[in-house]
Amino acid sequence: MIETLVLAGFLGCLILCLAAGFSLVYALLGGLILFCGYALYRNISVKDIIRLLCIGVKKSGNILIIFALIGFLTALWRACGTIPFIVYYGMKIMNPAFFVISVFLLCCLVSFLMGTSFGTASTVGVICMILAKLNGISPALTGGAVLSGIFFGDRCSPMSSSASLVASFTETNLYDNIRRMFISCILPFFLTCLLYLVLGKGGGSASGTEALMAEFPRMFALPWYTAVPAIVILVFCMMKWDVKAVMALSAGLSFLLCLFTQQMELPAVLATMVSGFHPEGDSELIPLISGGGFLSMVEVSLIVMISSSYLGLLDETGLLTSIQSLIRKLSGKLGRFPAVCVASIVTSMFSCNQTLASMLTCELCKGEYESPEDLALDLEDSVIVLAALIPWSIAGSVPLAAIGASAVSFFFAFYLYLLPLYRCVQEWVKNHRKRASAV
Repeated sequence: MIETLVLAGFLGCLILCLAAGFSLVYALLGGLILFCGYALYRNISVKDIIRLLCIGVKKSGNILIIFALIGFLTALWRACGTIPFIVYYGMKIMNPAFFVISVFLLCCLVSFLMGTSFGTASTVGVICMILAKLNGISPALTGGAVLSGIFFGDRCSPMSSSASLVASFTETNLYDNIRRMFISCILPFFLTCLLYLVLGKGGGSASGTEALMAEFPRMFALPWYTAVPAIVILVFCMMKWDVKAVMALSAGLSFLLCLFTQQMELPAVLATMVSGFHPEGDSELIPLISGGGFLSMVEVSLIVMISSSYLGLLDETGLLTSIQSLIRKLSGKLGRFPAVCVASIVTSMFSCNQTLASMLTCELCKGEYESPEDLALDLEDSVIVLAALIPWSIAGSVPLAAIGASAVSFFFAFYLYLLPLYRCVQEWVKNHRKRASAV
């Protein structure tokens, strides 16, 4: 009974913060108080509670360093011309007859390079939506293509916070996880491309975009080498360098480009790294290209740190034991991956964010896995993408709000449900063959 009350109280905190528009940090702090209170009820000493909290927070240490580097990079790439270069030339080669699939592929590329769904949506996604509306292309279909594309990189980029989070929770190698993620997404990716190619073909014209595109070379110097910080990420991550070292190298090159190519003053570059890129002027590009910075990652860092602190408490108190037994039964009936998908949807509906949903799903389902690598892949193919399909979760609702798309776009985010659906079918076929061979 007390376990139900604690979980209900935690859910109430989440709902209250969501309804009132407060930061989820407050809800997570409320949950932390409830879980610590439950631990005291279970006669766990204060000293042991602190030790258990530290175990979880320690696991998030590496991720917090990556978050800081992501904050620096997302600002510096904007300021030094890397993101403007990619968007400008990406838009120039777009054929209006194949606009929607081009939007999807461009968002895939930028999200893979930046490792952030929100950052990609607030830059490339916004510009793509403006161009779609100017050219009479379906905003709902374009919004779906953006949502699909931004979570392609959010799931499998070496710079992605969610990929680092899953690797940390499961204690697996990030690059090995990424390699397996690329293999599992091949068919869903090409099916998604085919759907956008067929549904978006022949829409729109090139009119109305020239003025917006002309703002890029007016605001930034865009020689080819402004793309070098992004190329560094691609090349050295393929060589499996330490992701933090690669990001630091890219940030250093971006810093130099800001000084010597974009002619920024040193204090301005340092301020950009901390508070984000916010250029002055009246260009309509300014609200689209602004953002990033260390401060932009503070809230998500707090969310990860507090969520991670739950891990030791949940293990020690057995608070989720009854739910884990339900997952075990569901796994026996439906299969392991479908059970993980069900758990992912439920935790995403309750937690309203990708980070906490990932942590809870991992805790609920890890008992079904002998291999942590299999657990990591199944989390990436389920909760990381399914969280974005919950209309009230910030994972999907914030990007759609940023680009000005309606909730109808969820139906056109094909990649987000083709991937878990493909994995479910794949497991069903595998289990069916096993049963057939056993007869």
